Amino acid sequence: MSFKKTTRSNRITVKKRSGRLEPFDSRKMARATSRAGVPYSIALEIAKRIKNSKSLSERSQVSSTTLRKMVAEELIKHNHDTVAKSYLGYKKIEGARKEKFARSLRHRSKVGKSIKTHTKQAVKDKDISGGRSTRQ
Repeated sequence: MSFKKTTRSNRITVKKRSGRLEPFDSRKMARATSRAGVPYSIALEIAKRIKNSKSLSERSQVSSTTLRKMVAEELIKHNHDTVAKSYLGYKKIEGARKEKFARSLRHRSKVGKSIKTHTKQAVKDKDISGGRSTRQ
């Protein structure tokens, strides 16, 4: 009988922002929540509550964004308002940081540094009048 319960909970898949699907893992959720500043025991309890929640058990697939909101709601219920804000904000900041890095890779050029060097040299050359030394 316990096997049926296990397979039921394993059927829930999480759709990541990238579109990738992965099985729901309450321990992974607890680790992420504890990194936001909640003791691991409370984070594990929150993850178990979400795993056993009626709204999640009725679905076969849930988005990572929905799970994140559910975690934030549970954190607020446990009087961890600032941690909930931190948890939600961290994901936004982390996503923005990754996006900015990917964008910089697309626009990165090997020529960029040499152009800056040539520009600096041109400014130095302008300072020296006609390339002649002012000392005699």
